[in-house]
Amino acid sequence: KFMPQDTLRHRLEEWLTKGCQSISQREADLVKIDVPFLIVAGEFDKTLPSIEEADRLSKLLKKSTVHIVDGAGHGSTSGSRVDLAALMRDAFDLNSDGRRQMKETAAGNEGTYFGLEDRYDGASIGLSPLLYWSKEYYLKSTA
Repeated sequence: KFMPQDTLRHRLEEWLTKGCQSISQREADLVKIDVPFLIVAGEFDKTLPSIEEADRLSKLLKKSTVHIVDGAGHGSTSGSRVDLAALMRDAFDLNSDGRRQMKETAAGNEGTYFGLEDRYDGASIGLSPLLYWSKEYYLKSTA
């Protein structure tokens, strides 16, 4: 199935075009931001010029780190090409005992979900983040 044309048109016009215009109008403000940023882009993004945009943003955001995901397309953070939690811990040097490298199962890119693990709550992918991150489910994951 394909996305309905009206939905695609809305996303391209409202999200992409107006979003880019809004950021472009605020470039002078971006250079004033003094917090760290992690910019992630896929090596083979055919949807958007992500690497060029990552480079442009990194020049505006003085405390930014760029990570290009090898072999990934536009959805570079989907699947097992990158472990965002480990990448963020490493990029931001978080004082955490958490992993700084991708899990072996994910790095192997094997199995039903190509290295991803089943969700701890047993739900299928695609639920509302509000449901996924409810207090009840969060407490289950940290127990």
